Amino acid sequence: PTHKIVHISDLHIGANGATDCPTCDKLTDFIIQAESPDSVIVITGDLNDSVAVPKIVELAIGQVKKLQTAFGKERVLVIPGNHDYSNGKQGLDHGIDLGHHKYVEQFKINFFGDATVSYPKVDTFGDVTFLGLDSADEATTSLDCLPYRGKIGDSQRAVLETKLAELNNSKPDQKKVVYLHHHPLIPSIPGNILLDTMYLVDRNEFMKLLHKYHVDLLLYGHIHSEECFGDGKELYSQVVPLDRVDLIFNAGSSTNVSNDATWAACYRVIDLEAKTNTLKVLRPGWALQKI
Repeated sequence: PTHKIVHISDLHIGANGATDCPTCDKLTDFIIQAESPDSVIVITGDLNDSVAVPKIVELAIGQVKKLQTAFGKERVLVIPGNHDYSNGKQGLDHGIDLGHHKYVEQFKINFFGDATVSYPKVDTFGDVTFLGLDSADEATTSLDCLPYRGKIGDSQRAVLETKLAELNNSKPDQKKVVYLHHHPLIPSIPGNILLDTMYLVDRNEFMKLLHKYHVDLLLYGHIHSEECFGDGKELYSQVVPLDRVDLIFNAGSSTNVSNDATWAACYRVIDLEAKTNTLKVLRPGWALQKI
Protein backbone atom coordinates (compact mmCIF):
# COMPACT_ATOMS: atom_id res chain seq x y z
CA PRO A 1 0.00 0.00 0.00
CA THR A 2 1.03 3.61 -0.64
CA HIS A 3 2.15 5.30 2.56
CA LYS A 4 5.19 7.37 1.47
CA ILE A 5 4.26 10.90 0.47
CA VAL A 6 6.67 13.51 -0.92
CA HIS A 7 5.36 17.01 -0.19
CA ILE A 8 6.55 19.95 -2.32
CA SER A 9 5.17 23.47 -2.34
CA ASP A 10 5.65 27.03 -3.60
CA LEU A 11 8.10 26.45 -6.43
CA HIS A 12 7.50 29.99 -7.77
CA ILE A 13 9.12 29.23 -11.10
CA GLY A 14 9.97 32.54 -12.77
CA ALA A 15 10.33 34.51 -9.53
CA ASN A 16 12.44 37.67 -9.64
CA GLY A 17 12.26 37.77 -13.41
CA ALA A 18 14.04 34.44 -13.94
CA THR A 19 13.49 32.75 -17.31
CA ASP A 20 14.73 29.32 -16.27
CA CYS A 21 14.48 27.13 -13.18
CA PRO A 22 17.85 25.53 -12.30
CA THR A 23 16.96 25.21 -8.62
CA CYS A 24 13.72 23.44 -9.41
CA ASP A 25 15.54 21.23 -11.92
CA LYS A 26 18.02 20.16 -9.27
CA LEU A 27 15.30 19.63 -6.71
CA THR A 28 13.15 17.41 -8.92
CA ASP A 29 16.22 15.49 -10.13
CA PHE A 30 17.19 14.86 -6.52
CA ILE A 31 13.70 13.68 -5.57
CA ILE A 32 13.63 11.29 -8.53
CA GLN A 33 16.97 9.80 -7.51
CA ALA A 34 16.35 9.70 -3.76
CA GLU A 35 12.72 8.71 -3.26
CA SER A 36 10.87 5.43 -3.70
CA PRO A 37 9.20 5.13 -7.12
CA ASP A 38 5.92 4.14 -5.48
CA SER A 39 5.74 7.41 -3.52
CA VAL A 40 2.90 9.85 -4.12
CA ILE A 41 4.12 13.38 -4.93
CA VAL A 42 1.90 16.19 -3.64
CA ILE A 43 2.52 19.77 -4.83
CA THR A 44 0.46 22.31 -2.88
CA GLY A 45 0.39 25.22 -5.28
CA ASP A 46 2.29 28.26 -6.52
CA LEU A 47 4.11 26.29 -9.19
CA ASN A 48 4.37 29.49 -11.23
CA ASP A 49 5.26 32.91 -9.96
CA SER A 50 3.18 34.43 -12.76
CA VAL A 51 0.81 32.93 -15.31
CA ALA A 52 1.21 36.04 -17.47
CA VAL A 53 4.50 34.67 -18.87
CA PRO A 54 3.85 31.66 -21.15
CA LYS A 55 7.44 30.42 -20.97
CA ILE A 56 7.25 30.24 -17.17
CA VAL A 57 4.03 28.24 -17.34
CA GLU A 58 5.68 25.82 -19.78
CA LEU A 59 8.62 25.39 -17.40
CA ALA A 60 6.23 24.50 -14.57
CA ILE A 61 4.38 22.02 -16.76
CA GLY A 62 7.75 20.50 -17.71
CA GLN A 63 8.75 19.97 -14.09
CA VAL A 64 5.48 18.19 -13.32
CA LYS A 65 5.82 16.00 -16.40
CA LYS A 66 9.35 15.06 -15.35
CA LEU A 67 8.03 13.87 -11.99
CA GLN A 68 5.15 12.07 -13.72
CA THR A 69 7.58 10.19 -15.95
CA ALA A 70 9.50 8.98 -12.89
CA PHE A 71 6.64 8.25 -10.47
CA GLY A 72 3.67 7.74 -12.80
CA LYS A 73 1.24 10.34 -14.08
CA GLU A 74 -1.49 9.44 -11.63
CA ARG A 75 0.89 9.60 -8.62
CA VAL A 76 1.82 13.29 -9.02
CA LEU A 77 -0.95 15.37 -7.44
CA VAL A 78 -1.13 19.12 -8.00
CA ILE A 79 -3.44 21.89 -6.84
CA PRO A 80 -3.28 25.65 -7.59
CA GLY A 81 -2.02 28.46 -5.41
CA ASN A 82 -2.78 32.17 -5.63
CA HIS A 83 0.15 32.81 -7.98
CA ASP A 84 -1.13 30.15 -10.38
CA TYR A 85 -4.08 32.44 -11.11
CA SER A 86 -2.29 35.79 -11.02
CA ASN A 87 0.28 37.98 -12.73
CA GLY A 88 2.79 37.55 -9.91
CA LYS A 89 2.38 41.12 -8.70
CA GLN A 90 0.01 40.58 -5.82
CA GLY A 91 -0.14 42.72 -2.74
CA LEU A 92 -0.34 46.30 -1.64
CA ASP A 93 3.16 47.11 -2.90
CA HIS A 94 2.21 46.21 -6.48
CA GLY A 95 -1.41 47.28 -6.55
CA ILE A 96 -4.19 44.81 -5.94
CA ASP A 97 -4.38 41.70 -8.11
CA LEU A 98 -6.61 39.04 -6.62
CA GLY A 99 -5.95 36.79 -9.59
CA HIS A 100 -8.20 35.98 -12.49
CA HIS A 101 -10.90 33.34 -12.76
CA LYS A 102 -10.03 32.80 -16.44
CA TYR A 103 -6.88 30.94 -15.36
CA VAL A 104 -8.82 28.31 -13.37
CA GLU A 105 -9.72 26.28 -16.46
CA GLN A 106 -6.28 26.77 -17.97
CA PHE A 107 -4.60 25.35 -14.88
CA LYS A 108 -6.73 22.22 -15.20
CA ILE A 109 -5.81 21.83 -18.85
CA ASN A 110 -2.11 22.41 -18.16
CA PHE A 111 -1.73 20.00 -15.23
CA PHE A 112 -4.65 17.55 -15.50
CA GLY A 113 -5.21 17.57 -19.25
CA ASP A 114 -8.92 18.03 -18.57
CA ALA A 115 -10.79 21.30 -18.10
CA THR A 116 -13.76 19.52 -16.51
CA VAL A 117 -11.89 18.32 -13.39
CA SER A 118 -13.67 19.48 -10.24
CA TYR A 119 -12.55 20.01 -6.66
CA PRO A 120 -12.15 18.30 -4.33
CA LYS A 121 -10.02 16.22 -6.69
CA VAL A 122 -10.15 12.67 -5.36
CA ASP A 123 -7.42 10.09 -5.98
CA THR A 124 -7.15 6.73 -4.25
CA PHE A 125 -4.10 4.49 -3.96
CA GLY A 126 -4.84 1.35 -2.00
CA ASP A 127 -5.94 2.29 1.49
CA VAL A 128 -5.10 5.99 1.12
CA THR A 129 -7.45 8.57 -0.44
CA PHE A 130 -6.22 12.06 -1.35
CA LEU A 131 -8.61 15.00 -1.60
CA GLY A 132 -7.18 18.12 -3.25
CA LEU A 133 -8.84 21.51 -2.81
CA ASP A 134 -8.70 24.82 -4.67
CA SER A 135 -8.36 27.60 -2.11
CA ALA A 136 -7.42 30.21 -4.74
CA ASP A 137 -10.43 30.31 -7.10
CA GLU A 138 -12.93 31.84 -4.65
CA ALA A 139 -10.28 34.37 -3.70
CA THR A 140 -10.24 35.79 -7.25
CA THR A 141 -13.71 37.26 -6.73
CA SER A 142 -13.88 37.82 -2.95
CA LEU A 143 -12.84 41.17 -1.57
CA ASP A 144 -12.48 39.60 1.88
CA CYS A 145 -9.50 37.70 0.45
CA LEU A 146 -7.36 40.80 -0.23
CA PRO A 147 -4.49 40.53 -0.85
CA TYR A 148 -3.13 36.99 -0.23
CA ARG A 149 -5.94 35.21 1.62
CA GLY A 150 -7.62 32.03 0.46
CA LYS A 151 -11.12 30.60 0.61
CA ILE A 152 -12.59 27.12 0.20
CA GLY A 153 -16.17 28.33 -0.18
CA ASP A 154 -19.49 26.77 0.78
CA SER A 155 -20.01 24.63 -2.31
CA GLN A 156 -16.56 23.04 -2.34
CA ARG A 157 -16.70 22.47 1.40
CA ALA A 158 -20.09 20.76 1.04
CA VAL A 159 -18.72 18.37 -1.57
CA LEU A 160 -15.70 17.70 0.67
CA GLU A 161 -18.00 16.79 3.55
CA THR A 162 -19.96 14.42 1.32
CA LYS A 163 -16.76 12.70 0.17
CA LEU A 164 -15.40 12.36 3.71
CA ALA A 165 -18.69 11.00 5.00
CA GLU A 166 -18.82 8.45 2.17
CA LEU A 167 -15.31 7.28 2.99
CA ASN A 168 -16.05 6.97 6.71
CA ASN A 169 -19.21 4.99 6.03
CA SER A 170 -17.99 2.68 3.25
CA LYS A 171 -14.29 2.35 4.15
CA PRO A 172 -13.85 3.17 7.84
CA ASP A 173 -10.18 2.12 7.81
CA GLN A 174 -9.31 4.21 4.76
CA LYS A 175 -6.64 6.85 5.42
CA LYS A 176 -7.65 10.35 4.35
CA VAL A 177 -5.23 13.02 3.14
CA VAL A 178 -6.50 16.55 2.46
CA TYR A 179 -4.26 19.07 0.70
CA LEU A 180 -4.63 22.72 -0.30
CA HIS A 181 -2.48 25.79 -0.83
CA HIS A 182 -3.47 28.37 1.80
CA HIS A 183 -2.51 28.11 5.45
CA PRO A 184 -5.60 26.75 7.22
CA LEU A 185 -4.57 27.48 10.80
CA ILE A 186 -3.19 30.96 11.34
CA PRO A 187 -5.52 33.46 13.01
CA SER A 188 -6.30 36.94 11.77
CA ILE A 189 -4.36 39.48 13.81
CA PRO A 190 -5.04 43.06 12.65
CA GLY A 191 -1.80 44.96 12.26
CA ASN A 192 0.28 41.83 11.69
CA ILE A 193 1.04 42.15 7.97
CA LEU A 194 1.93 38.47 7.64
CA LEU A 195 -0.87 36.83 9.59
CA ASP A 196 -3.61 39.26 8.61
CA THR A 197 -3.02 38.91 4.86
CA MET A 198 -2.21 35.20 4.46
CA TYR A 199 -4.88 33.18 6.21
CA LEU A 200 -7.74 31.01 4.94
CA VAL A 201 -10.88 33.11 5.38
CA ASP A 202 -13.15 30.14 6.16
CA ARG A 203 -10.54 28.19 8.12
CA ASN A 204 -12.80 27.57 11.13
CA GLU A 205 -15.52 25.84 9.11
CA PHE A 206 -12.90 23.93 7.14
CA MET A 207 -10.92 22.65 10.13
CA LYS A 208 -14.07 21.67 12.01
CA LEU A 209 -14.92 19.48 9.03
CA LEU A 210 -11.53 17.75 9.07
CA HIS A 211 -11.85 17.29 12.83
CA LYS A 212 -15.36 15.83 12.47
CA TYR A 213 -14.28 13.16 9.99
CA HIS A 214 -10.88 12.46 11.56
CA VAL A 215 -8.60 13.28 8.63
CA ASP A 216 -5.24 11.53 8.91
CA LEU A 217 -3.05 14.11 7.17
CA LEU A 218 -3.38 17.77 6.16
CA LEU A 219 -0.85 19.33 3.75
CA TYR A 220 -0.57 22.98 2.71
CA GLY A 221 1.90 25.67 1.62
CA HIS A 222 1.60 29.42 0.94
CA ILE A 223 3.72 30.59 3.87
CA HIS A 224 7.34 29.90 3.00
CA SER A 225 8.20 28.34 6.32
CA GLU A 226 8.43 24.67 7.19
CA GLU A 227 5.98 23.79 9.92
CA CYS A 228 5.36 20.45 11.53
CA PHE A 229 2.45 19.66 13.79
CA GLY A 230 2.36 16.01 14.74
CA ASP A 231 1.91 15.44 18.44
CA GLY A 232 2.22 18.99 19.68
CA LYS A 233 -0.33 21.28 18.04
CA GLU A 234 -0.78 23.74 20.89
CA LEU A 235 0.19 26.74 18.75
CA TYR A 236 -3.11 26.77 16.86
CA SER A 237 -5.28 24.52 19.00
CA GLN A 238 -7.15 27.45 20.51
CA VAL A 239 -8.01 28.79 17.07
CA VAL A 240 -9.37 25.66 15.40
CA PRO A 241 -9.97 22.05 16.55
CA LEU A 242 -6.93 19.91 15.83
CA ASP A 243 -6.99 16.89 18.11
CA ARG A 244 -8.62 14.59 15.53
CA VAL A 245 -6.39 15.66 12.63
CA ASP A 246 -3.40 13.41 13.18
CA LEU A 247 -0.65 15.04 11.10
CA ILE A 248 -0.37 18.60 9.76
CA PHE A 249 2.53 19.75 7.58
CA ASN A 250 3.66 22.79 5.61
CA ALA A 251 6.41 22.05 3.08
CA GLY A 252 7.77 25.59 3.10
CA SER A 253 9.04 26.98 -0.20
CA SER A 254 10.75 24.21 -2.13
CA THR A 255 12.86 26.52 -4.28
CA ASN A 256 14.61 29.82 -3.70
CA VAL A 257 12.43 32.86 -4.41
CA SER A 258 14.58 35.32 -2.48
CA ASN A 259 17.92 34.99 -4.30
CA ASP A 260 19.55 34.50 -0.91
CA ALA A 261 22.77 32.53 -1.36
CA THR A 262 22.36 30.90 2.05
CA TRP A 263 18.82 29.74 1.36
CA ALA A 264 18.09 26.01 1.24
CA ALA A 265 15.62 24.12 -0.93
CA CYS A 266 13.49 21.62 0.92
CA TYR A 267 10.79 19.01 0.70
CA ARG A 268 9.15 16.70 3.19
CA VAL A 269 8.77 12.92 3.11
CA ILE A 270 5.91 11.56 5.19
CA ASP A 271 5.38 7.94 6.16
CA LEU A 272 1.66 7.81 6.77
CA GLU A 273 1.68 4.33 8.27
CA ALA A 274 4.45 5.07 10.78
CA LYS A 275 3.24 8.66 11.30
CA THR A 276 6.76 9.99 10.85
CA ASN A 277 8.22 12.67 8.61
CA THR A 278 11.61 13.84 7.41
CA LEU A 279 12.26 17.37 6.19
CA LYS A 280 14.99 17.06 3.57
CA VAL A 281 16.98 20.25 3.14
CA LEU A 282 19.30 20.81 0.21
CA ARG A 283 21.90 23.42 1.10
CA PRO A 284 23.96 25.38 -1.43
CA GLY A 285 26.19 22.83 -3.08
CA TRP A 286 23.26 20.38 -2.86
CA ALA A 287 24.38 18.50 0.20
CA LEU A 288 21.50 16.72 1.86
CA GLN A 289 20.54 17.38 5.46
CA LYS A 290 17.66 15.71 7.25
CA ILE A 291 15.74 17.46 9.98
